[in-house]
Amino acid sequence: MTPCDPWTKMKIALGAGIGFLFGFFAHVFVEERLSTERNWKAIANWNSYLTNQNLRQRLRPAPDRIPNASLEALVASGGLNHIDIVLPKVLDRRDAAQHWMTFAQSHKEIVFMTGNPSYGTFDPAGIQPLHLNVWFKPVDEPVVQQLLRELEDKFGK
Repeated sequence: MTPCDPWTKMKIALGAGIGFLFGFFAHVFVEERLSTERNWKAIANWNSYLTNQNLRQRLRPAPDRIPNASLEALVASGGLNHIDIVLPKVLDRRDAAQHWMTFAQSHKEIVFMTGNPSYGTFDPAGIQPLHLNVWFKPVDEPVVQQLLRELEDKFGK
């Protein structure tokens, strides 16, 4: 085996370095886009499962779980905003719950929403104030503000 001249060694090292850089940048940008798309798809699948009126579709197995990890990833990337809010003047009664659920279904600007999460260990007595978790795109903040105003105006004490 004959030794390579220094110019050949430098070309090989330069080619390997450029190849590494191309691979690194492709991985970072393509993986980020794919994971963002994957997170949006997980949320869409869950919402579709919850709202699909087709009986045959309802009989299919539920997605693995509520897409909490996808929601968190989209919030971390700036694609979604999240508020965890307690409305102290609005009690968690059936009519208030029906209102926010109907509102969320009719306003697709709200990406995902849950109400009165339970924490298991502590279960206070009596009717609790309404507690909502809302995920929405940053540009859709006025829609969420509208929901909160409606809840306070219609169901506040």
